[in-house]
Amino acid sequence: MQAIFLTMLYTLSAGVSTDSGTQSMHSIVVGSGSDPTAAEALPRGFRFGDRRVIRTANLQQAGAMPPGWSYRDPVAQPVDEVLFDSQELVSPTGEPAWLTPQVFIRWREGCRADQRRDSLSCIKFEHVLHDYRNLPGLSLLRLDVGTGEQVLETIEAIRGHEAIRFVEADLMVRGSSASVSTDDPLFADSWYHHNTGQSGGLAGFDLNSLEAWEFTTGGTEHAVLVIDVGAEESHPDLLLPEGRDFTTDVIDGVPGGTIGNECDRHGTPVAGCVASIRDNGLGSLGIASGSRTLSVRTFISTLDCSGAWNAQWSWTVNALNWGADQGVRVTNNSNYYSGAPESIASAYESTRLNGIVHFAAAGNWGIEDETYPASLPTVEGIGSADRFGDRSNFSNYGSEVILFGPGSQILTTDMSGSAGYDDSEYAAVSGTSFAGPLVAGVASLMLDVAPDLTPDELVEILHETCRDMAAPGLDLETGLGLVNAGSAVEAAFTLACLADPDCDLAPDCPEDSNGDGQVNGSDLGTLLGYWGCAGSDCKGDLNSDGFVDGADLTIILAAWGACGR
Repeated sequence: MQAIFLTMLYTLSAGVSTDSGTQSMHSIVVGSGSDPTAAEALPRGFRFGDRRVIRTANLQQAGAMPPGWSYRDPVAQPVDEVLFDSQELVSPTGEPAWLTPQVFIRWREGCRADQRRDSLSCIKFEHVLHDYRNLPGLSLLRLDVGTGEQVLETIEAIRGHEAIRFVEADLMVRGSSASVSTDDPLFADSWYHHNTGQSGGLAGFDLNSLEAWEFTTGGTEHAVLVIDVGAEESHPDLLLPEGRDFTTDVIDGVPGGTIGNECDRHGTPVAGCVASIRDNGLGSLGIASGSRTLSVRTFISTLDCSGAWNAQWSWTVNALNWGADQGVRVTNNSNYYSGAPESIASAYESTRLNGIVHFAAAGNWGIEDETYPASLPTVEGIGSADRFGDRSNFSNYGSEVILFGPGSQILTTDMSGSAGYDDSEYAAVSGTSFAGPLVAGVASLMLDVAPDLTPDELVEILHETCRDMAAPGLDLETGLGLVNAGSAVEAAFTLACLADPDCDLAPDCPEDSNGDGQVNGSDLGTLLGYWGCAGSDCKGDLNSDGFVDGADLTIILAAWGACGR
């Protein structure tokens, strides 16, 4: 049976130099070939497409491909030599996908070098592209094959070997960002930091950012990794160190985590939620403005600017591996993938074991579900809340969506000019895409005051300090509630202080009458209980003048908040 193929070409004429040698440029054309037979080697949930004819017009609408890829009319511009072709696949979510001549192998723990060699002895491969230094046991191989069918046959031949935990094709897939809408960029009241009831919101329902910032606005000892389509690194309200572009064949990427085309607009507002600069007289303010935030480009937006993108699974794996070398302790991924690759799951698992805590958008369909990678056990899926104290109507929910962050009408940085969500450099946006980085920023603040926190300890603190959005405790539609940055950062600080013999929770803090590390209503109550007292035994006499009066009240109000800062 003959099938129509969407063909990925590796043309020999235009090489580009990389750290791994010279890689070929790519093209996409239509070709034909025999029907693949090793369907069982496809990733879980994937199937072959309907083999319909894909015309040139359809190809032009398929979106942007990696740098150097182009569209070619097979009739008007015949191809002299096809080096690799792949039939179009269909993902579990109905999106198109294509095989590449690369596969992941996750080796079993403790397997010997001779066992690895034996497992590969029956297949053709050019070389091992990478043994990931930060992802133990994971390798990426370039196969010496010419068709997607041969890739599947290779996987089928070796996947049962005793040395191999899993083998998986490095697919080119279609996915999407998790943003849903935009609003007037002049809507400048950042309710998510400090909700005073503006625009009818629920006063006090916010991240409690002001209290968190009394401890820290972020530090540079560790980094936050924003995994997206790139962020506009030259934006006037973002101070981003040079990131990395992984949409190439270079394992460690190439310098620059900025945007690559006019539709790569999603990453700039996501990065702004974390890192928009404080006290510069410009529009927005990130939750962790002092943190070191790195942008990595792992997706290429399709040219219809719909929020869809194309990517190989290895690009995300490569970014996580690179981030571990950059001092990253927090990552955010506000995207969903078609399929659930074991390679990406393995990368998230290894890096979490090494101290990195991961956050991802739960999804924007308003249903009981989590998108991938938020659905992974090593990633915290974040739902969205609105200014009224409710779950945003678009936010996914469920038994695994435990944490919520503000995600409706979030004022943040926008890609400059008409290519952004708005014509200005700011936009008010909505989606779990923006709840995720706000919570990731809170995690960064926590690590700044308590750098020894493990991911499990950090997540436990977030759980314990949440603000209920419905009935007390865990519930299906709102989890444990809205993340409380002030309480979470304070709890992290207290935990770190208790472990440090040189730390005093209340140094020089006489206003803290009960020694709980806080000057609050309890201490005010103590002072009022001694009001009018005269003499040396008056507990509320903070200025030691022998009286408990208005002067002492002024002192306690001036010291209000946490001690030791």
